[in-house]
Amino acid sequence: MNRTALCLTLAAIMLTECGTKENQIVEEVKKDGSAIKVLHLDRIPDETIDMNLSDLFTGFEIIPLETNSECLAPYLIWIYFTNNNVFIAHQNVSGGAPGPASLLRFDRKGSFINKIGRGGRGPGEHLGYSLNSLIANDESEELYVDWQPDSMDDELMHYKYDGTFIREIPVPMQSLYNKERYADNKWFALGTTAGKQNFGAPATQSDSVMMVFFTDNGEITKIVPRINYPHAGSDKYSPTGGRYLYYQNKEYFIYMAGVDTIFRVSEENLIPIWILHRGRDAVPYNTNIDRSSLAGKHDIRFVAETGKNLILWKFIGADIKTIIVDKQTNKAAYVNIIDDVFGFIKPEEFIHNNLSTIIDSRISMSWEAVNYINSLKENNIDPESLIKYSTNPERLRSISSNSNPVIITYNFKSHIKLK
Repeated sequence: MNRTALCLTLAAIMLTECGTKENQIVEEVKKDGSAIKVLHLDRIPDETIDMNLSDLFTGFEIIPLETNSECLAPYLIWIYFTNNNVFIAHQNVSGGAPGPASLLRFDRKGSFINKIGRGGRGPGEHLGYSLNSLIANDESEELYVDWQPDSMDDELMHYKYDGTFIREIPVPMQSLYNKERYADNKWFALGTTAGKQNFGAPATQSDSVMMVFFTDNGEITKIVPRINYPHAGSDKYSPTGGRYLYYQNKEYFIYMAGVDTIFRVSEENLIPIWILHRGRDAVPYNTNIDRSSLAGKHDIRFVAETGKNLILWKFIGADIKTIIVDKQTNKAAYVNIIDDVFGFIKPEEFIHNNLSTIIDSRISMSWEAVNYINSLKENNIDPESLIKYSTNPERLRSISSNSNPVIITYNFKSHIKLK
């Protein structure tokens, strides 16, 4: 997408400030013959409605991870699902400081298979204490790992599922996000669209990039530039917007908070699909402000898009609300989630879950074994009542406080209906 097209997208936001019905939550505007939907977040009714977990999600599973000396993982920092595997990463803490993270492969029943990668400076080794991203393919049994931070994020490690190291994939810029292999010898990665440039002149290239396309050899094929910046020469704060990548109907989509827009990735172009009009009290991106002026301001985090819904979080300080948008009826509501399935997940804990894969909007929550056991006791839940959700009933029945974490997982329904 060129600069002109992006400017037109941003202009659509201003066009919707006037000439529209005041109570219309979702509307459609036309730009260059293409339809762009605009979501007016400040027009959503203030009241919060209760919805059951079973009304929002399906595919409920409890996966108790196998516990042995090869796969001890007391604290999970990353969970990634494929059809046949669960990849989990955990931190290795020694002397109070995190060491190189470990990546472990389990089957969908939670049985340990093997470890991938190891700490060090040799081929296939890393120093990253966490993960930025992971891409796995069950058909080729290959995966790409972006360890964080390791060599300033300028490479990805390519492995076989069995842990065999294949090669390094060079990344052409430092500090990029969401590296993704979208075709043979084709990659893209995200830069930023909000906030100040953070580093010295040689390292600001990624701060000037919205998206970069490159090859397996790290050769750049196209750069989509960032177009909005705060005024230079100020020591004030400039809020930084988030970004989110997801996959739907065999296409990639990206939400870029700095321009409040969801784009579809088409070849090496960004096509605007949605504008999230955050309203007058939204955190101002690309603007130099005093931090004290953020009091009462809200921000938005993208959670997921299904075939017929958008799911968002709205932040006002420490207060976080879930927003469900029905794309069929153009209705939207603030939702309080009630756990009618497992019986012990508190409403506020849904905010801290992990969207564990960009492929099927699958949510995962990891519970340390002792916390899982205590939660059942505190809520007077018979452990046997949850066995029907377990991928390994025998292992779940024998769980102890010394066991590996328990993963609870489910995915969004294709249509969450709002009354």
